[in-house]
Amino acid sequence: PAAPLAPATTSEPKPMPAQSAEGEAGERDVTQAEEVMGLIREGFKLEDAGSSTLHKNLSGALERLSADLYADAHHHLFEILQNFADNNYAPGQQRRVRFILTGSELVALNNELGFSEENVRALCGVNASTKPQEAASKEKIGCKGIGFKAVFAVSDTPTIHSHPWHFHFNKKLQVSGVNLPGLGFIYPTALPAETQEYDWQTELRLPFSPDLTEKNRELLFQDMRALDREVMLFLPLDEIALEDRATGSAGARTMRKRVLQAVPSGEGTRVEVIRVEDERGQSDFLFVRQDVPFEPKDPSSRKVVVSVGVPLPPAHVESTSDWFRQPRVAHLTYCSLPLRHFGFRLPVNGNFDVTASRDDVHRKSPWNLRIARVIPQVLLEAWSAAKRAGLLPEPQTGTARDALTLTAPVPATPPVRCLPYAFMLRFLPQRGDLGSGPFQGVEDEAWRKFRDAACVLTWEGRWEQPRRCLLAPAGMPRVLSPELLGEVAGLHYVHPEMMGDVAGLGDLGVKKDAAAFQELLGALRAMSRPNNLHHALLKDPQWLGALLCFIYEMLFESQLPREACDRGLEQVRGLQILPVQAGEEIELMSATDKLFQPGGTDSLPAGVSNVHMISPTLLAATDDPRLKSLLVHMGITELSRGAYVANVLLPCCQEIAAGTQEADPAVLCGFVRFLAALSPASEEETCRQWAIRQDAAPVPFQTLIAEHMLWPCRDRVVGLMEAAVLFPPGLHAGVGGDEVVRDAHKELADGAWVEVLTRHHRPLPDCLAILVDDLVPDDPKEGLALMQFLHKIGISSVCRVVQTEMAVDAAALGTLEPWATLEHEWPQGISGTVVIQDYSSPSMLVWAKLIPHLQGEERLAATRALAAGFALDLDGCLDSKLKLSNGAVHRIPSSIQAELWSRAWATGSNGGSMPPRLMWFNTTKVVKRPQGGGSVEVPGVACVTGWEHRVVHPDYESRRAIRTLLEASGVKPLGCTDVLTVLRKWAADRRADLCEAQMSLVYLFLHASRQDPDGGCVHRAFAVDKEPLIYVDESGKSTKSDRLASHIKPIHIGLNPMLGKWVSVDDCVVRNYRRKCRPVLAQYGVAELESHYGILLKDPFEAFGASLNAELRHVLRAVANGGELEAGEEHFVAYAAERFRELAEDSRLDEEELRDLLSRLPCLPTDGGECVVWPRDTDQRHDEDDADDAGAGSEAGS
Repeated sequence: PAAPLAPATTSEPKPMPAQSAEGEAGERDVTQAEEVMGLIREGFKLEDAGSSTLHKNLSGALERLSADLYADAHHHLFEILQNFADNNYAPGQQRRVRFILTGSELVALNNELGFSEENVRALCGVNASTKPQEAASKEKIGCKGIGFKAVFAVSDTPTIHSHPWHFHFNKKLQVSGVNLPGLGFIYPTALPAETQEYDWQTELRLPFSPDLTEKNRELLFQDMRALDREVMLFLPLDEIALEDRATGSAGARTMRKRVLQAVPSGEGTRVEVIRVEDERGQSDFLFVRQDVPFEPKDPSSRKVVVSVGVPLPPAHVESTSDWFRQPRVAHLTYCSLPLRHFGFRLPVNGNFDVTASRDDVHRKSPWNLRIARVIPQVLLEAWSAAKRAGLLPEPQTGTARDALTLTAPVPATPPVRCLPYAFMLRFLPQRGDLGSGPFQGVEDEAWRKFRDAACVLTWEGRWEQPRRCLLAPAGMPRVLSPELLGEVAGLHYVHPEMMGDVAGLGDLGVKKDAAAFQELLGALRAMSRPNNLHHALLKDPQWLGALLCFIYEMLFESQLPREACDRGLEQVRGLQILPVQAGEEIELMSATDKLFQPGGTDSLPAGVSNVHMISPTLLAATDDPRLKSLLVHMGITELSRGAYVANVLLPCCQEIAAGTQEADPAVLCGFVRFLAALSPASEEETCRQWAIRQDAAPVPFQTLIAEHMLWPCRDRVVGLMEAAVLFPPGLHAGVGGDEVVRDAHKELADGAWVEVLTRHHRPLPDCLAILVDDLVPDDPKEGLALMQFLHKIGISSVCRVVQTEMAVDAAALGTLEPWATLEHEWPQGISGTVVIQDYSSPSMLVWAKLIPHLQGEERLAATRALAAGFALDLDGCLDSKLKLSNGAVHRIPSSIQAELWSRAWATGSNGGSMPPRLMWFNTTKVVKRPQGGGSVEVPGVACVTGWEHRVVHPDYESRRAIRTLLEASGVKPLGCTDVLTVLRKWAADRRADLCEAQMSLVYLFLHASRQDPDGGCVHRAFAVDKEPLIYVDESGKSTKSDRLASHIKPIHIGLNPMLGKWVSVDDCVVRNYRRKCRPVLAQYGVAELESHYGILLKDPFEAFGASLNAELRHVLRAVANGGELEAGEEHFVAYAAERFRELAEDSRLDEEELRDLLSRLPCLPTDGGECVVWPRDTDQRHDEDDADDAGAGSEAGS
């Protein structure tokens, strides 16, 4: 509670003084005062008619000026205080002001020495102040000339009593019936001394104007009651009493200002601890004032005055933390009296160059700019003054106390509480607080001054610059003592009692959070140097264990940003602070040196020596689980198999790939065997450890090994991302499975393919590599396990498959290789961008390109290898997917299938190479001999003379794996369609050097193929389309003999060559029992096939549509053939007549057939020397013959 106030000075009306010598002197003074006022009134010459216009103009100007400047109905309160503060007082006298508010007037009382004539004349003028700008210590606040006019806002007749002066002004002044209200502001009217009601030296009464609204009057009452104790801070007044008689005595209040302590300070600086108290309580302030020359280089120049009042913590705030948590409000800025809020967080006062309305400062005034530059200096002085005043507690090393529970050494009751060490952080303006007005930039300058000052209390109790201080978490001093921090880093911990405003300390430049952690790392880095005085401390397991637990706390339990934690963890990994047992000695290493925690040890691959164990004493020094957790985050795990792979084996491969470590094939072989022996649990652990090491999401084990493992191959060390790594031949030995798989492994086990590959590729292609033979274990079971592991990783037998996905413009599909070479037909109507999910095999292409350049056994070995690779690696990879933009999916040949189909690598019967899609497998047909003579085997290859290169070589066809590969590559069995194609080619080329044996095989093959799925093409070609595909001899030889059968087995192409022609079934018969007809028909091209091919081909030719004996159509065909050759010759005409006579004598003649044939065949000789068809009568024609007649007529040209 506030101390009891002294009784207020009476405000009762004073009694009339008794007659005495002193009274007589007073009366003389009053008389003289009245005379002076008479002279003032005469000076206005109101009775002079000639100056009436001037009076009116001046009256209007004053009235307008007063209305514009003081539109606020209660601005006059501060003007009255201003005038009273500027008054003269007796030395040592308490400066007191009293306001009495009634329902009809406001009375202001002051105990000054009294008005002088100069004061009165100033009130009766404008800007005629008697208050010159004096020395800084005596500088006046305002001007009674204009400022006093504010009272007219509430009163029409303000009255002044200040012995011997008694007068009033009349706002509604009238002279000779003319209203001159403005002149009433400065035109005094004398009053009797007896009208003074209060026993005070100066009495100002303001009867309320009838025009004052009830609302403005209520605002006046509220302002009177709301005057803050802070107002007294910068006024040269000791007491302001407020008495509210309008609402009752409950509104009475007296504010008193006391200087509790004057603090010794330098020249131009005044520091005081001030208390302002009233019935409501008290407010304590640290008052700091500095007087600075306007011209820094001229000490005698006028002084700018800046003062601040630091509000000390109020009584209701119990702790420092509560005080700092309270909202930081903006305080008024003063020019002795309040101006307005500019954004300062404590009261700031200055002798500003203010506007006439006293509610703002001139923004561009050099005087005000000089004051703005001084404010940061005064703020810094306030902090220093608090130390000198004893308001800051006496520092104690490392002890955290609450300053608000401590009493400052200031004589006062109740006592003044201490300030927290960081108190100024509550009051410094933040950037942007002061806006873009006259104080712009003051914030930055204030903070700069504090950053350069030794204003932060350290752990040791010393004041240091912020940049040399470290705001560390509570646990850090336990592991890095203040002394140690100072010695190794040159820094100091912030005192615990300075931590009330952590954010503000950071703004000052104190290192905290991430910066504090970096300083810790810097100290540890310095300690890790062997020549450091504190190097041995790192080998103390108790101390180091506590340190590492604290580092874990900083990285994973604090508020550090994720990026800072990641960066910090990587920096910790690089510190050489981890103890490693090296014999009997302890060496310090970093986590990047492949360290492991003891425990979980497993057998390691031979040749690896760079594995180091953390000293067990470190882990035994503490049971805090954070220690092991930090080691794991640093990549230091127990030495399990998975940990070894992730932290030693794969990083070793990375170093080899980067060229920082030499590759040792023996070590890499050990790595491979070690990986192959991992259990599924160890594989999962490997993935987890690698993810922690890389700070990335886990990836599958196969992907991890495929991307980072290096493989010892015959000619180099290589990764799976660089080349297709293949099994060594020995790994295939003894591998079982189904028949196809077993045969494939057997083909590869002999190693002939490796010899071929290395003989013709030195070095091997970049896309191909073969593992070293040293990798093959002696135990077949181990070999099988190793093969399964390698296959799982992506290592292949012969052909490694690569799966790709590519986006292609649909318009470019036709030119896309290898499908363009294959002439693949793409789906119709597609557009836009399509996606191809494809399979390819660069290693398969190596074989496909190599095989055509090989001969004999080498070619066979290479083909066997490719076939085995197909069975083991490529099967199931022949189809790819084409995804359209509409979501539809089409199957297309994969790149593997397209390359196999289109590249010329398959071996033909002649030893040459062809694309498989153009080749055939040899097909053998079994034909029965007539009359029970057994059967004959007809090989298809014998039926395609000149095309043998397109038939697969028998040595390749007989091998199951190669045949399977060829079938998948587009090779088909030789069928009747293929033989017909060759036969048509012979006929088209009019080939005449064939032999009957060869042709017999062709016809037998075709006859035997009639029951095949495509056998219908044989009947269609011979019987329906009547193609000239039958070869007959024209050499005159008769080869009818059973030796034809000997020509079938074996077949010797070129045996018994003939010169012949190609005919259809209409131009031949199988046999002719009428022997005399044989030469007659043969004369003009109707052949007897039996005479050429024997009885063996009777059934085939009949099946093809040939007649067994000569028929009417054959006779007329012979005549028509003769007509084509020699129609006008006499002997031909005789020949034709003889044939018609024979027909006429034949009782079996079918006349209708004759008419039909004659209408189609030109066999009737004419006198014109040509042969024509017979034009049948129209009425004898049958409707179904119309088309035939038209064709025959066209053929005959008639």
